[in-house]
Amino acid sequence: MITNDFDSVANQNIDLLETTLDKKVIVQYTSRNARKGITTVRGLHLFDINPEDLKNIGKMLKKKHGCACTVREIKQTKNENLEQYMELQGNHTDNVKNFLLNELNIDPKDIMVKGI
Repeated sequence: MITNDFDSVANQNIDLLETTLDKKVIVQYTSRNARKGITTVRGLHLFDINPEDLKNIGKMLKKKHGCACTVREIKQTKNENLEQYMELQGNHTDNVKNFLLNELNIDPKDIMVKGI
């Protein structure tokens, strides 16, 4: 199995959702190198967003902000479930937060922004 930098970024915080007491959407910016980075959005499955809707949300964000977006899945070790998350190319933490607030009507206290 070939792994890349994106998988290692996602695996770094695999227990982050399990340690929070409330359900939260985590929007995190991680730099890949000196000039480039990715924005990861995790925890949307806790708000009953199914995988098909997650792909449509990714398409909307991709079109609106002119960036690459992909939906990936990661296997959680404790309960053997698959968690799907989105990765956007570049720093789009503010854009994603505004989208979650305005379009998906997620409460601001349920959104955790990490990184820049």
